[in-house]
Amino acid sequence: ANIDLAMKLGYSLKYGPFELLDKMPGGGDKWLKSKNVDIKIPDYKKTSSIDNTKLVSEIILTNNSAELQLVKDNYVFVIKSKMNALDNDVFNLIIEATHYCENKNREMYILPLDNNFSAGANLNYFKESIVNKDFKRIEDFLQLGQKAMLCLKYSKIPVISCAMGLALGGGCEILLHSDCVIAHQNLNGGLVELGVGLIPAWGGTKEMFIRSNGDKKRLLQNLKNILLQNKTTSADYFALDYSVQLDVNMNKKFILEQAFRTKFTNYSKDTRVNLPYINLMTELEHAKFDELQMDVLDFFQKIIDKKSITEQELLDLEREKFLQLSSTTLALEMISRFV
Repeated sequence: ANIDLAMKLGYSLKYGPFELLDKMPGGGDKWLKSKNVDIKIPDYKKTSSIDNTKLVSEIILTNNSAELQLVKDNYVFVIKSKMNALDNDVFNLIIEATHYCENKNREMYILPLDNNFSAGANLNYFKESIVNKDFKRIEDFLQLGQKAMLCLKYSKIPVISCAMGLALGGGCEILLHSDCVIAHQNLNGGLVELGVGLIPAWGGTKEMFIRSNGDKKRLLQNLKNILLQNKTTSADYFALDYSVQLDVNMNKKFILEQAFRTKFTNYSKDTRVNLPYINLMTELEHAKFDELQMDVLDFFQKIIDKKSITEQELLDLEREKFLQLSSTTLALEMISRFV
């Protein structure tokens, strides 16, 4: 009990390590007694990115950026691009893999290749498109990403993401469109697109409105997540701040196995949200907002003023706003700082 209290006070955790063990299947006994770990975070091997002497995996679908593997009779979607960045190959395989798992009537687990879930979009793709003024290329990329996210959200089978490290931008959006997340306590997630002069447009903005369920306080917090680039410092805070169904595992080596052993069902999805009346200029402290934040705040206000809005309308609006912002000099300057 003293260790639990020290960990909670020292690291701002919601639960201590022994409290988390109590919440695990079987009260955590098997985790304490286990000496051999069957699951490892995947690394590059001969024919499979998940491989060791005790674990056999079979590659079912693959391309340059992702794979669907059969691991211990479970279907695991592995992102393997640099920093697990999201690109066309990742999105195309998400769609194909989800349909494959639906046909098999089996859950799909999403797992990163390294110690970060995903750092978000491939910014080079956006920079090249903006420099070449190829905004149709950007729009196609946004539409493909939105299609992939909806494929996850409305799949006929549960989609469980195994998250650790960074889950920023598009990585966060994958978590928002999963049925459940099994996360390492160090999860650092958030919608941080304003940091490169843009907004979340693979369903992240849409989810912040949808997840408010018409609650004024919740909606204000959700919009602040975007306006302030809210990055959480732990899995507990991510679950709280982003309204995500999440279970915590203190040992990242056990995350996938815990996911395998836990039964999930698809959660109910709302496709329309009735919005409370909010005057964002009076409800949010904006004195220190820059020009970009004020522009996005005004964009949010126009959505709120609609009073009721569908999921597809939100997707269209976030995509249009992203395209408008990507055409500005500011977006190019901010993206160039990172690539």
